Amino acid sequence: MSSQEKRKSVFLGLLAAVILAAGVGCLFINGPLGEVLRWNNNIQMLAEVGAVFVWMLLSFCAAKTKRSGIWMALTGIFLFSWCHQAFLPLLVSGAYSLLLLVLGKMGTSFLGVWKDVLLFHPSSLIMGSGLWMLLVCVISAFGTGGMDLWRGLAVVLALGAVLWMYAQKKKGKNLLRFSVLEEKGQWDKTEGLMLAMILTCILIQAGRMNVALDYDSLHYGLRSPYILDNGRGIYENLGSVNVVYTYSKGLEVLALPLSGLSGYGFVLAFTIWQTVGVLIMGYRLAAAIGGRKRGLFAACVMALTPGILNMSVTAKSDIPTLLFQLAAIEGLLFMVRSKDRKEQAGHLFMTAGACLISFTLKPTSLVFSTAAVGSGLLCLMAMKIPVFRLLTKGIGFFRFLLIPGAALLGLWARTYLLTGMPSTSVFTSIWELLGFQVRWPFAFSSIPNEGISMGVLGGLLHLADRLVRMFFAPLGEDMDHVIIAWGTGLFLLCLTAAICWGRQAAKKKETRLLWIILFVVSAISIVSIYLLWQVDGNYFMLWYSLAAVCAAVVLPKKNRKKGRKESVWPKWTTGLAVLTAVFQITVMSLTSWAGGVGFTPVSFKHKGYYDHRTESYQKAEAAGRGEIWKFLSSNPRNRVIAFGEHPQCLDFACSVQSYYDTTGSGGNVVLVKTLENFKDYLRYAKTDYIYAEAGHLEEGSREWDVLRYLVEEGSLTEIRYENGNMVGKVSLDGTGYGSEQAALAAEEFYTKILPK
Repeated sequence: MSSQEKRKSVFLGLLAAVILAAGVGCLFINGPLGEVLRWNNNIQMLAEVGAVFVWMLLSFCAAKTKRSGIWMALTGIFLFSWCHQAFLPLLVSGAYSLLLLVLGKMGTSFLGVWKDVLLFHPSSLIMGSGLWMLLVCVISAFGTGGMDLWRGLAVVLALGAVLWMYAQKKKGKNLLRFSVLEEKGQWDKTEGLMLAMILTCILIQAGRMNVALDYDSLHYGLRSPYILDNGRGIYENLGSVNVVYTYSKGLEVLALPLSGLSGYGFVLAFTIWQTVGVLIMGYRLAAAIGGRKRGLFAACVMALTPGILNMSVTAKSDIPTLLFQLAAIEGLLFMVRSKDRKEQAGHLFMTAGACLISFTLKPTSLVFSTAAVGSGLLCLMAMKIPVFRLLTKGIGFFRFLLIPGAALLGLWARTYLLTGMPSTSVFTSIWELLGFQVRWPFAFSSIPNEGISMGVLGGLLHLADRLVRMFFAPLGEDMDHVIIAWGTGLFLLCLTAAICWGRQAAKKKETRLLWIILFVVSAISIVSIYLLWQVDGNYFMLWYSLAAVCAAVVLPKKNRKKGRKESVWPKWTTGLAVLTAVFQITVMSLTSWAGGVGFTPVSFKHKGYYDHRTESYQKAEAAGRGEIWKFLSSNPRNRVIAFGEHPQCLDFACSVQSYYDTTGSGGNVVLVKTLENFKDYLRYAKTDYIYAEAGHLEEGSREWDVLRYLVEEGSLTEIRYENGNMVGKVSLDGTGYGSEQAALAAEEFYTKILPK
């Protein structure tokens, strides 16, 4: 073993010690997580996490056979998920996820491509997701929709999938075969330890998914039955003006059969299953180069990264986007490994399909997915792989690409019909350069330039400051969205390992490809850190994942020397690794996109899921607005603008948007510049009611003025009050009150409304 290798290992160990000390000191001893750690619900949660890890460790390290270890782990998963009211959502969403894979396998088999692969293959995921999106788009084009329709369609497709799978089994094709169940002997202790950590991290998310209802999920991700498909398909203009309602809703469309149920957990559990897919993809990428243990190590590092796993209990589209980005990169990797031109063509089209599906999920994937795939393709061409000539290999692969392509067009068509833009985010300025124009009443932000505005030296210091805080301790106002989806210092360790052993890795074509993609994604990520005013940790999930995979591929292992194994790692790094894992799991447990919320309270007698809809009414009743809640929720097609605390004021079972939606971030403040502007918008949105929350309005504010003007001029009728809360019917163009009735309504308004 060379002295240079030892020096690298010692350096990485010392860096890990510095990162750990900085994290503990800045976040726990002198930082915000110290207080969060002392909350009773979090103390109980960490005790449960320890018990879960011990159970999983025994399952994989003490069981006599691999099969018995798996059954023991499944028993623990069932008990834990039942106690935290997550069992039924995990079961139902898991079955639905399996349905998408079977649909995809049926589609690829019909096209005659990827015949010999098992069900759990990226091609099935891409085809199944694309087929479902396309079905929803086609049916919605006829003005038909609704949750009952999508659930019924899913049931019919599931019956067909079961019959098809049975027919395949009769032909001797067992597509659900798990090779690990056929392996003899016990689990390797190292593999067992990593599996125990992976499952523990996943169960942390399942344990809190019912109470981790974050701002963004409540704003749009969990309200698809009211703001995406309100009974007439996804193309109906529901009058919503905020930018989040105009995103390409790939995830929401995929989750339609799970939306609108009594518990939000069904949608969130669907994201957890996609997170499992992300970890499997990380495993596949590393294992393809370095074998099973390195694959498990990559998956374990990804599981221990809060910036990845914490996004599994939000209805945001980050996790599925990452899943398809990794699938695209796998296609590129296998193009390098394969020598057969037809196989290479198949992987090329699979990469393109995964990239197209990622475009339906998250606006920023236009940049990150394109950069990752584009740089990978350039690298392949430099390796003398004839990328363009491969496009002619196999008509079946081309037909495969038509499905995700049509799904993308269908979802972008919705955004275009609403806004005049194919996709929306801060990049709409690029579409404008291409000739597209934003339609009224929308207004979108341009590309931010926080770092540029500071000048060269100031911008570089600003960037350096941000990078240090991102790597060691994300503190400060502009880092609020980093700590809840933080890559942690483990991410820096992975990047450092990739750099230290990068020259050795570059000897293989596969690793050279990964390093090129990592470099490009790193560059784009650093530019975004430089430009953005507020950095969000979830922007960099692909960066975290690639760093984990690259580190797993190149980290040195024990060398055999004269009949014994000699480790390149000093003995003290073992204890440091244990402390780092404890730190990672603790940070993950105390943070999420919704903050440190603990687990769902333990319960043994329940429906199998957490009933959020009933809880919503109970909260409204306790707040003194139960009758208004029932009135507005009596018709899901009621269109409401709510003057209240955002996003809590959105929690009615109907199509409601807040005043903040209209005027705040992502909205258009010009719509309330004058009363006539606002009335024009009410006509456009076909708003039925306006709701005002007790104690929210502040006299003299624009909200207060807009509302009182509408009352005073008689544009709000049939007004009802409940404990200072108000709801009134929007009556414009001669349908409102006359001057006498309006004066009486205004007098009552000033008497019964409860401002701050």
